[in-house]
Amino acid sequence: MIKFVHCADLHLDSPFITEDAQKGAIRRKELRATFSRMIEHSKSFGADIVFIAGDLFDRGVVTGDTLDLVFSDMASFSECKFIITPGNHDFYTPDSVWERVSLPENVFVFKSEELESITLEAVGKDEERVNIYGYAFTSQNMEKSPIDGFRISEGDKKYINILCAHADIFSRTTNYCPMTADQIIGAGFDYAALGHVHSGGELFSRDNTTYGYSGSLEGQSFHDCGERGAFFLTLEKSGGKAEVKYEFVPLAKRVYICGEIDLSGSVNAEEILEKIRAFAEKQSCDERIMLRLILTGDISPSADIPTERIKALFANVSALEIKDETLPLFDCDALMNDLTVKGAFFRELLPKLSSEDERERAVAAKALKYGLAALSGGEVIDFV
Repeated sequence: MIKFVHCADLHLDSPFITEDAQKGAIRRKELRATFSRMIEHSKSFGADIVFIAGDLFDRGVVTGDTLDLVFSDMASFSECKFIITPGNHDFYTPDSVWERVSLPENVFVFKSEELESITLEAVGKDEERVNIYGYAFTSQNMEKSPIDGFRISEGDKKYINILCAHADIFSRTTNYCPMTADQIIGAGFDYAALGHVHSGGELFSRDNTTYGYSGSLEGQSFHDCGERGAFFLTLEKSGGKAEVKYEFVPLAKRVYICGEIDLSGSVNAEEILEKIRAFAEKQSCDERIMLRLILTGDISPSADIPTERIKALFANVSALEIKDETLPLFDCDALMNDLTVKGAFFRELLPKLSSEDERERAVAAKALKYGLAALSGGEVIDFV
């Protein structure tokens, strides 16, 4: 039996362009801490191998301090072998980060876009032979799957065979190494440690092959919602059959959460707040959470979004973003016959409010909401 860890897509030293400079620096520090946390968990687990399936770094912005941390952490776990396949964000070239550092003896990095293999002898308590297959992105794009047509040789089927790959198995038209589950299974791998897709945490098994994405080790934005972490696995092979057991371990410092709240029918701030409070009671609101609230539904034009009171409900989260996507629920008959500027404003917008284009209708409804609020001397709430 061997023990191994599967992680990917940490994007160390990511610029975090959507954050201000101070917050971006904090997040980069937190990503480095998450990497170190993964190493400590791997030590406690007693991992024989750690697979990093691409995009460990963000090319072009990697600092010397980050490189020192990463490779000193790896070197501190000398009894474990680290296998890295460069992805589209940290692809291998002769002048890349992979050639600018002196790699510890227990670290192996694939450097060719062609499928290669290395063999580790006497791995784990049963001293298993493990054949590891992989490749590297050598530019930002890879148009063809390196495993297309590949098959494990008959002589190697009795050993453990693992693929470490940065690839997209969900799109055949992607520029980021299109690969299919059939190719992985047909090749005869016992396990495929995949990277590139940031969502993950679930493994699939078919015809004696287990494969899947660990997802990003730490979320980068609200595109990476939910817990993030790594797989901690054991693999035992007997009679040509591999038995894989695994646990997904959350490791991220911060967790991005998107919550959509339907405020339909609300006529005042109290009703709005009550619906948001019901969401807050079900949602974890600790300091790990980076929360985006998306407010939807048709509400009364006079119902202001109580922004400050909403913030108070989520005072413990690390960050809060409120997106107001509600639409106004108007008395159209009254506005149509209104002889004031409000009625004229409504009639001017009416063709767009009745448009067959959903986006045009939504924009017109927003304009009507803000315009009527302004004409009534009310506060116009957008988002924070």
